[in-house]
Amino acid sequence: MTDSKPEIKRQVQVQQTYRLLWQALDQLMSEKEFDKISISSVCLEAGIARRTFYRHFSTIDELLKERIEQLIQDFYQLPKQTIVHFDDLIVAIYSYFKPHKAFLSRLNQRGKSHLLQQVILENRNLSIFGNGQEQRSKLIYYFGSGGISNLLQYFIVTDFQDEIAEVREMANELLVHFGMLAQYEKKHH
Repeated sequence: MTDSKPEIKRQVQVQQTYRLLWQALDQLMSEKEFDKISISSVCLEAGIARRTFYRHFSTIDELLKERIEQLIQDFYQLPKQTIVHFDDLIVAIYSYFKPHKAFLSRLNQRGKSHLLQQVILENRNLSIFGNGQEQRSKLIYYFGSGGISNLLQYFIVTDFQDEIAEVREMANELLVHFGMLAQYEKKHH
């Protein structure tokens, strides 16, 4: 039997390194344009060696994408049983991402918010719509991913200023709109 303690310790160290790099990148994104951020400046800010950076990433873009992937994957890990109704989903999106609004705002300001949509779509199999039947449900995946991306963009642009009750009301208005579209479709086909 092998001892998994060194492996667990290594995983903890890797996660700590990632967090330090992400924090450094976020800090530097608040100070300068994204294309002006160097690997050296991230390493200096994080207090780690360049060789440590290169053990995990090749570029600053990879580091940023990994940060976004972790954020999206963590969102998709929210307990699915708490999302019973459509408005629960919209509130869950708002509530999960609001604490990350500074990072999301910097992504938007630095012209990198398109990465959110890309990562949301790439991780669609983890979403509440993930049912192992992607071929049959491809449109649903793409539609849902686009919806989440656009909701996030709205929340970012409005600086997450809405109250939960307002977010729930907007979700219900969306449902009414979807219902009107469905009735129109039914009537004309």
